[in-house]
Amino acid sequence: MNDLETITPKARFSTLGLEIADDLTFDEWNEFSPRLGDAALALGFAIGDWLIFGERFSPQRALPGFEHMPAKVPHERYEAALLATRLDIATLQNFAYVARNVPRSVRHELLSFEHHRAVARLDEVDQRQWIATTLAENEAGRRMSARRLRRSIEVGRVVTAEELQADPADAGILNHIPFVNRLVGWWSRMRADGFLKRATKEQRAALKRDLQPIIDITDEL
Repeated sequence: MNDLETITPKARFSTLGLEIADDLTFDEWNEFSPRLGDAALALGFAIGDWLIFGERFSPQRALPGFEHMPAKVPHERYEAALLATRLDIATLQNFAYVARNVPRSVRHELLSFEHHRAVARLDEVDQRQWIATTLAENEAGRRMSARRLRRSIEVGRVVTAEELQADPADAGILNHIPFVNRLVGWWSRMRADGFLKRATKEQRAALKRDLQPIIDITDEL
């Protein structure tokens, strides 16, 4: 990020933002955009890759025969990283999740970190397909926002901007999909954190009671 200082003497970068001179011209202001975008994309992946690399220093080792399986960054590593980076746990976990699930060979510099997060849950073949589709949409002048990409992945086809705008889930109309997605995401994190392995019989029973209303809904249907 230090090279931002060389773009123009009228703007100086610091940890608290940009100090911009009042006489900065539009052209000078516009020159910042690509470098700021590059910095934002690089930062997310850089911190995520850094956290994942730190796993090798953890005393926790994979079970024999499972060394190839990716492990989550231990919670204590996040705590240490929080102190070092001054970022919150959720932000660090987000960076690590995307960096872990989107290989460097798949990442594309013309797309935002949120675009990569949208494809992170897919296998590598589908990731490449959706990234190529997103780039094609952008090149055709139909900007594929991260939100439109996520929605397209959900329905299994490219959703137009008009369809996205008319989608009840995006129009403030009560819709079950966001709640289901949140629940599925929560359960994925619970499983990844090892809940099924460490949960006691009582904890499992309590969770089943909490989830009973969902079963009641499906029974009514």
